[in-house]
Amino acid sequence: MKDCVELLLNWYQENKRELPWRMDREPYHVWISEIMLQQTRIEAVIDYYHRFMEKIPTIQALSEIPEDELLKLWEGLGYYSRARNLKKAAQKIMSDFHGEFPKNYSDILSLPGIGEYTAGAISSICFDLPEVAIDGNVMRVYCRLHNLDWDVSDLKVKKEIGKRIQEILPKESGDFNQGIMELGEVVCIPGGAPKCDECPLKYHCLALLNGNQCLIPRKVVKKEKLEEEYTVFIIRYKNYYALHKREDGLLKNMWEFPNHERFLTFDEVKEIIPHITSIRMGITNTHIFSHKKWFMSSYVIEVDQKNNDYTWVTLEDIQEGYYSRARNLKKAAQKIMSDFHGEFPKNYSDILSLPGIGEYTAGAISSICFDLPEVAIDGNVMRVYCRLHNLDWDVSDLKVKKEIGKRIQEILPKESGDFNQGIMELGEVVCIPGGAPKCDECPLKYHCLALLNGNQCLIPRKVVKKEKLEEEYTVFIIRYKNYYALHKREDGLLKNMWEFPNHERFLTFDEVKEIIPHITSIRMGITNTHIFSHKKWFMSSYVIDVDQKNNDYTWVTLEDIQDNYAIPTAFMPFLESISK
Repeated sequence: MKDCVELLLNWYQENKRELPWRMDREPYHVWISEIMLQQTRIEAVIDYYHRFMEKIPTIQALSEIPEDELLKLWEGLGYYSRARNLKKAAQKIMSDFHGEFPKNYSDILSLPGIGEYTAGAISSICFDLPEVAIDGNVMRVYCRLHNLDWDVSDLKVKKEIGKRIQEILPKESGDFNQGIMELGEVVCIPGGAPKCDECPLKYHCLALLNGNQCLIPRKVVKKEKLEEEYTVFIIRYKNYYALHKREDGLLKNMWEFPNHERFLTFDEVKEIIPHITSIRMGITNTHIFSHKKWFMSSYVIEVDQKNNDYTWVTLEDIQEGYYSRARNLKKAAQKIMSDFHGEFPKNYSDILSLPGIGEYTAGAISSICFDLPEVAIDGNVMRVYCRLHNLDWDVSDLKVKKEIGKRIQEILPKESGDFNQGIMELGEVVCIPGGAPKCDECPLKYHCLALLNGNQCLIPRKVVKKEKLEEEYTVFIIRYKNYYALHKREDGLLKNMWEFPNHERFLTFDEVKEIIPHITSIRMGITNTHIFSHKKWFMSSYVIDVDQKNNDYTWVTLEDIQDNYAIPTAFMPFLESISK
């Protein structure tokens, strides 16, 4: 990489973006920008930066600003602990460094909220100190430049890259650090094909030379799942429970508890289900299919009359049920006995007529068992075919599946069974999904157009989605006359932020009544799903009227909330629901 230093510095001087915090080398400006840019796009930060500097132009002003004002100013950037740490760091600078930003790496690193990356960035940009600043952009550029298939989430890898870059760091350390970060941000980009034609280092890049630029650094591909919400009704009449058969969709003709798409309130349930004598919230459940995720809430309902739209059964009846694949096996066997004299059918159309057998299974059986010229198209086959022909096709599209089947049908050999099993096996163990295919082991590598064009990890089209930790909350919107209850969160993600009182997990009416005193009325409120960078909150709510204030809360009007309290984005829908 030593040969690339001058190229990188020249490129940065010619191509760097004009950003407000680059207008000078004032450490306060660089510090605030670096903290704002954590987990936030540059375009989104610029307006916040100008507003922040206008309101808090100095370290002293930052050390003295009331926290509520600071958080209100930060509102919309999220990760509010960053703002609180800014104030703590400013106070430390005032007390320990006589109000002057420290000028060496270890002192900068000692400030609250500043880690190795930010300390390295400020040290090099503002004071020309020979310190590295290693972030995701830097690691990506370095790994591609040296064709290193390293896991950049490993802290040992980050330290090793930092050590290696430290050895070739030029005296213009600030421009170098900003240059390599800028290169990773706008040219050597993540999440897709890098813009190699625009890169000043392209003739030195070993990943490009080896066709690995889209494989490096190592990534984990996770298929996106469609998310749906359901309310389940567990309806009981004496010792009998209501079931019904699903008419269409994923679980067609399966027995299930009656249910409704989306989460419903108590009042909505009462409009749907007749003859209710009692109702309470039941459990919640998340069920993950191969391609869908269902979020399910439930109500346990007692009725005094059976509804003829449902089938009424005992628990013992329910427990004796079977799953659809097993039922179809039995039905198919019965059809073979009655229609084919007990002998498995030997042609494609007859095999396809059997319950539970689709085109893929019919093709596989026809070719493997009877050498019939039938294709068997599954995900492995489509992946191999698309990579072989460098086709950026969406393999979830049925038209694509039919087209691939048609094309393979035209070149199917007489050994159709071995061919079908061979291409499926190739896709299963060599031309694999969810990571780098094992191209060196592939018998077709010299014919693979995706490999030739460096697209083997991009094809077929995939959607990458990071998994998030899921949590459930019940929010209490408590009103006394024209005042609403707020409290400050004591710890966790939104520490010291104002929010509506809330409780982990979904609660029933009875549980809420045990927690909140002096209730005069209560009803279900809206639901909301809020997505943080690493967490997903599923939030239900109750709108509650009380006849006495609880001194554990702060009581404010809607106008007060909107003018003086920084409400986290996760709670804004609940505020909007009562502001209408």
